[in-house]
Amino acid sequence: MLTCSCKKSNDNNDPPPNGTVWNVFNIPIKANLNSVFMINSSLGWIAGDSGIILKYNGTSWIKMSTNTDQNLMAVYFVDNLHGWAVGNSGTIIATSDGLNWAKQQSGVKKNLKDIYMNNLTTGWAVGDDSTLLKTTDGLNWVKKTNFFYPSHNCDETFNSVMFKDLNNGILTTNGGCNSSGFIFLTNDGGSTWTLQSTPGNNYDMWSGYIVNNNDIWVGTYAKGSSGLLHFNGLTWSFNDVVPDLGSANIYDFYFFNSNNGWFVTKYDGQIYNYNGTNWIQSYTIGKTLYSISFSDTSNGWAVGGNGIILKYQSPANAINYSIKPSKSISYEKK
Repeated sequence: MLTCSCKKSNDNNDPPPNGTVWNVFNIPIKANLNSVFMINSSLGWIAGDSGIILKYNGTSWIKMSTNTDQNLMAVYFVDNLHGWAVGNSGTIIATSDGLNWAKQQSGVKKNLKDIYMNNLTTGWAVGDDSTLLKTTDGLNWVKKTNFFYPSHNCDETFNSVMFKDLNNGILTTNGGCNSSGFIFLTNDGGSTWTLQSTPGNNYDMWSGYIVNNNDIWVGTYAKGSSGLLHFNGLTWSFNDVVPDLGSANIYDFYFFNSNNGWFVTKYDGQIYNYNGTNWIQSYTIGKTLYSISFSDTSNGWAVGGNGIILKYQSPANAINYSIKPSKSISYEKK
């Protein structure tokens, strides 16, 4: 077992704005951490490069054995025990006890970028070259082709997939051959996917989140500029309540409801919080962030490149930044 000192502090020793508190957790991993998923404040998982899966037990992040060295890009759990992770070369691994991971056959060799499970049996995975996979038993995966986008002689990279319920889902893509990326919505459980008409040209669509059918967000990027697309149930428009993010791609969202949401950005590691009216910068670490997840409104995590792990606690539960105490956490190889 390796034990490391975990200083709860920020880079400039000043409290983050607006009373929010993000603490840096240092662990002896320098690989990219690509996805975090929290069940509750004492249980969660992180997926990363070189087959890394970390499990949180309330005090420590513990490295699990995964039987793969492929980069894992996304992890998703439906309860305390049952989870899946996807990654490069068509890799899908799953656990039914929260401890042991086994490979599943995806039927593809394309890199997989994201996964969403509606329940123990129904789920979706997406990836390179227009790869859209579905499972109806939680074990076997079938490639789906029931979506349509303008022909431009090359395939899309499907970046994200998310469902609000069994029927309503979103899928986002990068632009292929220098064309614009696409947004698809389904309201029939993926039987059909409807291409959305959106403003702007040549935007990659990195991440999507359905709060409800009248409140959908997509993070975009084009020509050195990032932006937010918002759907109000009728039309898509660029949201202008967030400052210019430059090249800081919006990589992941998490929403509690229409009045409380979060996103993280790539490259400069910004974290923004939405209050129903404005997006307000909560924290900047200056390093790439890939994923964000909350167990409740008081406890959340963000992860990124080079082993970055950040923990959020509400001001009522947070430590005093001026004291900067040190806490030991364990990193256990199993």
